[in-house]
Amino acid sequence: MRSLMFSTSLFLIPTIFGFQQQHYALSLLSLITTIASLNYWRDPVPGPRKDADLVISKIAGIVYFWYGYNHLDNIHIRFAGYVNGACMLLFYHASCNTYARCLAHWKYYHMAFHVSVAIGQMLILSNDATV
Repeated sequence: MRSLMFSTSLFLIPTIFGFQQQHYALSLLSLITTIASLNYWRDPVPGPRKDADLVISKIAGIVYFWYGYNHLDNIHIRFAGYVNGACMLLFYHASCNTYARCLAHWKYYHMAFHVSVAIGQMLILSNDATV
């Protein structure tokens, strides 16, 4: 699961960028999400670590979506965010579907999901207004 830990660690890029852009609340949320996800993927078994990862990641997704929807003024970034959001949902669904069918390539879809999450965070954090 090193590959999933690596793709999860990409969340540190928007975390650092967000702190530089003075988006402190969103950056802290990204950091917490990164820690929860890394903690799960280091030994991915059902239990409290998985539950925490699922809850925290969903909260982060809702918060980022809400913030982006309400604060992004740039139409190009907003459009890119919608496209990226669709890709994010597609990759997540594909990873769940292929995992349920016991297909080994599910992790590549999940890695692509992680990449799209990091891209989505960067799009929202690139907005000029601060939280």
